[in-house]
Amino acid sequence: MREELLQEAFRKYGTPLYVFDLDILKEQTERIRAGFGPEISLCYAMKANPFLTGYMAQWADRIEVCSMGEFRICRRLQVPLEKLFISGVMKKRDDIREILSYCGNKCAYTVESPLHFQYFVEWSEEHPEDGVLRLYPRLTSGNQFGVDEEDIRKIISRRQEYTALHILGLQFYSGTQKKNLSQMERELQSLDAFLNELKKDYGYQAEELEYGPGLFAPYFV
Repeated sequence: MREELLQEAFRKYGTPLYVFDLDILKEQTERIRAGFGPEISLCYAMKANPFLTGYMAQWADRIEVCSMGEFRICRRLQVPLEKLFISGVMKKRDDIREILSYCGNKCAYTVESPLHFQYFVEWSEEHPEDGVLRLYPRLTSGNQFGVDEEDIRKIISRRQEYTALHILGLQFYSGTQKKNLSQMERELQSLDAFLNELKKDYGYQAEELEYGPGLFAPYFV
């Protein structure tokens, strides 16, 4: 970014001021994609910076939407529904139904609790014309967020009953600012072991794992 552009932005907007270099953002996204390879899709958590959602909707495979405010930003920006990954725990029944009425089966959804799962069951029974909803139960990392292993087993064991729900796989996120790669290695090994148990016990083969690594990001260098 040229110095004169920064000076112009300073004169126009004053301080404090955040300036985003979109060329660097795109290059960094492509570098991460190349590092993981073609089998890994990238999901941008828009809570990291909602101002960049419109751009990241072009460069990432998915946009993670964790609140109703974020959802309405995506509606205003007309982010393709196929890009939306609806996540987050602070959603009431009416919020879920508002999202479902707009997105239907075009986007993907996490399941944050057994009650949350019932909202999807209820909707699918009321709106069979909407097609199959794609769901990812969120496995808890031991905190208050997500679904524990026992409840996920119950969902998986009865999945054939829910003909309008497709459990694509699991979602897992245990926090951010992780500087030790060994923690991520342990998490992935644990997730792999649990998925193998689900396959052995219930014949369930997960198609995807949505994993939030929580890598730290140095903002000031």
